[in-house]
Amino acid sequence: GSKTINQQAFYAQDSISFKNGLTASLGVRFDNYNGIAKGSSVQPRLGISYRIAPTNTVLRASYTRNFETPYNENLILSNAAGAGGLGNGVLGDATTATLKPGNRNQYNLGIQQGIGQLIVFDVDYFNKKTTNAYDFNAILNTPITFPISWQESRIHGVSARINLTNWNGVSAFFTAGHTVAKFFPPETGGLFF
Repeated sequence: GSKTINQQAFYAQDSISFKNGLTASLGVRFDNYNGIAKGSSVQPRLGISYRIAPTNTVLRASYTRNFETPYNENLILSNAAGAGGLGNGVLGDATTATLKPGNRNQYNLGIQQGIGQLIVFDVDYFNKKTTNAYDFNAILNTPITFPISWQESRIHGVSARINLTNWNGVSAFFTAGHTVAKFFPPETGGLFF
């Protein structure tokens, strides 16, 4: 089969800095999606950071609402597999609904600390809640994938990074993170449920 997918997006953003070390980043985006299913969304974005100059510390917080669309790879076949896909629903609940766009609300909190002139330590906590959360359904251990959506997903975690800033032409970094991801049925799309 074939299907033309049209998507339009418009956005505006600005950053406002105040003399006391506070910076606000504001934005809004609008997406219109016309694929096998249709959808549109207004997505506000807000970020605030505050720099404490005497300690070389930056505190930050942000919120965004994202519009999630199905992956295009094998989208038509994934939507046409029917109830239970080719696996007949033996591995869990499945629906025959069309893969529809979803929305994600995401919050971030972070702190960045300069240590001397060469080292920057950064920690970030994130929390994401998505309706119609997109994922891939893979055939065994192959790279052949089909888009699926879960009714809901909840993902949260923390990441940390240590940077060695440019020192005589050399820079380095170390990154570590931990994530907890929960996906809730029913599952839509794919070939094997």
